[in-house]
Amino acid sequence: MARDGVDPVGAGAGRGWNIRRINPTTLEWTAPHGFVCHVDPTGTHRLITSEG
Repeated sequence: MARDGVDPVGAGAGRGWNIRRINPTTLEWTAPHGFVCHVDPTGTHRLITSEG
């Protein structure tokens, strides 16, 4: 990911977390065990899914 001050370079990548950008201000983090969080300027928001 680009080093633009928003992307968490090395913060979770490589530890089983999947990180993808959904829009210019929101990242979606998926944990190895299936939890999904959106991180945006207002904070971290856990998404409720059927798996977790």
